[in-house]
Formats: sequence, structure tokens, C-alpha cells
Amino acid sequence: MSMSSVSRALVRSNAMAFASLRSLACKHAYENGSAFGAGQPYVDTCKMMVAASRSAMLPQIMQSMHQRAYSSTPTAPSQAQSQAQSQAQSQPSHAKAKSSAGAQQQQQTNQLVPRTNICVVGKMNVGKSTLMNLLTAQNTSIVDSFPGTTADTKVALLEVHALGPCKLFDTAGIDEKGGLGQKKREKTWNVIKESDIMLFVSSSNQNVEKMDDLIPEEREVLELAQHRNKVVVMVENLFSAPGSGKFQPQLELKPTPTSAFPFPRIRLDLSDTSNSFNALLDFMTKVYMASPLALLSNKNNPLIPYKYLGKNKRVLMNIPMDAETPSGRLLRPQARVQEFCLSNYTSVCSYRMDLASGRNQRDIKVQTEERDRFLQFLTHVQPDLIVTDSQAMDLVFPWIQYAEKQALIPEHSVALTTFSILMINELSGGRLSEFVKGLDAVDKLKPGDRILIAEACNHNRITEQCDDIGSVQIPRHFKQRLEQANGSVKELVIDHAFGREFPVAKELQQYSLIVHCGACMIDPQKVVARIEDCVESNVPIVNYGLLLSYFQSKQALTKVLEPWAAN
Repeated sequence: MSMSSVSRALVRSNAMAFASLRSLACKHAYENGSAFGAGQPYVDTCKMMVAASRSAMLPQIMQSMHQRAYSSTPTAPSQAQSQAQSQAQSQPSHAKAKSSAGAQQQQQTNQLVPRTNICVVGKMNVGKSTLMNLLTAQNTSIVDSFPGTTADTKVALLEVHALGPCKLFDTAGIDEKGGLGQKKREKTWNVIKESDIMLFVSSSNQNVEKMDDLIPEEREVLELAQHRNKVVVMVENLFSAPGSGKFQPQLELKPTPTSAFPFPRIRLDLSDTSNSFNALLDFMTKVYMASPLALLSNKNNPLIPYKYLGKNKRVLMNIPMDAETPSGRLLRPQARVQEFCLSNYTSVCSYRMDLASGRNQRDIKVQTEERDRFLQFLTHVQPDLIVTDSQAMDLVFPWIQYAEKQALIPEHSVALTTFSILMINELSGGRLSEFVKGLDAVDKLKPGDRILIAEACNHNRITEQCDDIGSVQIPRHFKQRLEQANGSVKELVIDHAFGREFPVAKELQQYSLIVHCGACMIDPQKVVARIEDCVESNVPIVNYGLLLSYFQSKQALTKVLEPWAAN
């Protein structure tokens, strides 16, 4: 099976589209006076969603709902909407009951609640830090009339009732000159890529009425935000003079499509905390909730597919432990799977595999005993799904095959995937197919090609005591495959990026392949930004779990992808 065919087998159905539709439905219900999850507008939309899942009309319905969400007056349903509603209403009662049960199950899931990332961007001395302090209600950033006071990105956390937990980024002025100014701009670009909302700050003295009124750096950040589908709100700081009185905030929520400056704008005095705080938050929230990006959540992209969840389901976690395993706690992916399963009334148990014994080629008896210990536990638990550490794929997959051949478990009764695959699928918003496509590049690597292994966590790697996945095992696999394929002693050039550091887009082009971990220590926005940088740079990206499964065999790769295959 080719990588492209495996990629097509993944669920690409409608998860993100459904999330967009759902968010617009919630907004529409809110604006029509209905509580979230109740009221006729939301009910109608749920019926449309059910019907859309059985039809090819989702794009038309989404477009119609988008227009409807912006409209202040009720509109007649389109032909697609009417047909969808008719189909939903004509469902048999048992089908409706099944849909209702599925909805209840989804409500029980314990999804990640990522923060909404909000960046504050603009020239020097336009009031960015004043805005930051206004939103946080404290002196988070230093404010001074001297240009370039903000030397680096400042981060603060806050809660916005309509948006939930948020992370604010105060960035350096984008018009600073010289080499240091360029470095600051590059950091600001990365912050924009990792944000959901960009508050673009300008001074009223600039009289911005069209894009040409902006300096090149301002146009560049706005174009970047548009290209990456960020929600942009222009904040025009009125800078009231002492004793001149205060300005009432002025709003321009819906610029016309032909507007020379096509972004929602609010004009206010950022130093006027009594009037500006609520006005700015309310305006920003309204703009964001009116966008298709609102609530692009994980509710339709669960950590574990729903078919493996329920009171009669069992999940087995295979957790090998080594010298790098922290004491007193599970790793984040392991704890996440455990919590997620329990939140969904799904029984979950843990198993510690002895990798050294299972791989012991010098003593077959020790190897066989370790295999039989796993098989005994497997037949006792009879799990519906096994989630394993990626490095154990060379044992888990063939041992499951052996159990099926020996009729210890029914054939195809146990699904298999890895912690790394689960995490990257959830954190990327269901973009697992991008990582699958990257596997096409693995067999095309040549001696001397450069690859980057990116691991989002920081820890001291004890390579002399254990085989660290990123710094030892994956490089070793590449070396062995290269020698087998080319008979060459010249190796790949392997670079590493740890923690939150990742090359800027222009530096990515030197790489033939990016190998990324499960990304459990960074937020979804950063994961998506990295994926999009790789796609735009035409650099393939793969994931630890997918790569180690592929190194085992193409059959193993197919096995770990089956949980996300279309039904």
C-alpha cells in the first residue's frame, strides 16, 4: 500500500468543517436569544449537521450558516438547508435515538481546552504595551515614550468569559531598524503564526483609511495574518491629550468587501481604562465569534476515536520504562489517555513491557518468556485498543500478529496505535494525513541529506544508560536503512531542535525531512504553525510514532492508522 493511499484512508471527512458549523450555530443561537445547546436555531442546525453527514451538502450549508450568523434578520432557508432538514426529520426513530446517544457520549468526553492566543502587534510607540496592561489590569509591560522599550515578547495569561483561558503576547515594534530589529520582527512573525487573534495597534495620527496608508512592515504582518487565517482586529489608539476629555469608543465591525482597509476597527483611548477595557474585550470577542475560526475545537477530533470508548470498552496502555522515565508520575501522553478514558466510562489498564528481554537475541528463552507474559495479559484483558510507546512497535505489532495466528485473540479484534500518533493527531486538529504524506520522503533520502528531529520537551537525555528515541533510536534506524539501500558509509546530516525552538520558515528549506515528536509539551497553535511552515516550505514532516511503525513494516503502519480510517 502506497503512502498516498494510506493517507487517503484517514478520516478527512468533516471534523474541522463540523466544528466551524457548530460554532456558527452557537453564535446564531446566542444572538437570537437562545441558550447554548437549546433553542430552535441550534436544534435546527444540529439536524442539518446530522443530515449533512449523510450528504454532500456540507459546504453549501456551512456557507449559508456563515451568512446567517452575520445577518441581523432571519433569512429564508436555502434549498440545501430545506433538503437537509427534511432528510433529518425523516430519519427513523431508532436512527434519531442513536444520534442522540452519540451526542450524549460526545458531551462526556474530556477534551483539551487550549488557550486562545492573542498577539498585540504594531509599530513602536503606538500603545501596544498600554493595551497589554489594559487587558491584564496590571503593569505587565513597561510603558515609556522611548522607542523600542519592549525588547522581547512578553507573555501574560488571563481569562475572558466568552473565550475562556487566553494567552496574551506583547511584541516588539515591527519598525525597529538594524539587525536587532530584524530579529525582533522574525519573532513577531512566529508569534502571529501561533496566535488565533491579532490586535493590530495603530495611532490615530496615522489616519489609516486604506492599506497604502501603512508602512511596509505593517502591511507585511497584516498579509501574514490574512494568509494564515487569523482573526484581525485593528485598534486605533486616540491618544487623548491631558485635559482634553475622553473619547467614547467608536466601532466599525463589518467593513464592506470592497473596503480599502478590510479589517474590523475600534477607535479608543487605551489609557482610558474605565471606558476602553470592556469596549475592547466585547468588540474583540464579537469579531472572533463571528469568524469561522471560532470554536475550531477538538470536540470532533477526540484523543481516541469514539468507537473505542464506552462502558463495555477496554484500552490497554503499554508503558516501557527506562532511565529517562520520571519518578512519581506518568508522562503527559500516558496521563492524558488515562484521564480521557476514565472521563468516558472506558476501562483503562497499564502494562510495563521489558524491552530488553523482548529483544534479547542471545537468550531465546528470556525473549519467549517476555512475549508469553504479554500474551497472557493480552488474552486476560481482551482490550479493544492498545496504545503503546512508539519505541515498542518492533515487539507489540508482531506479538499481536502471533496472538491472532495462534487463535489467542480473534483476528482483527484488537486495534493498535501509539501515544505519539494520538497526541499529534489531537494537537494538530486532525491533520494526521500531513504526517503520513511525509513518509513518502523517507525512502528517497540520500547520503548527505539533512534532516531535523524536533522534540518539544526539554530533559537531560541519558544516552549512555538508555536508547533515547530522538537522539539514538531514530538516527540509528536511518543509518541502517541508508546502508541497506545504498551500501554507503556516508550518513545523513541530523540536526536536533528541542523545546519551543523551531527553525524559521526560510531555514526549513535546507532539510529533506522533519521528524516531529507527539508535541505533548506545546500548544495546538504552535503545532499547526509548524505544520504550515513545513507545507509552505515544501518540506515533508513525519511523526515519531508513524516513522517507527513504518520502520517496523508497512503492515505495522497500516495497523496504527486503522483507528482513524473511514468506516
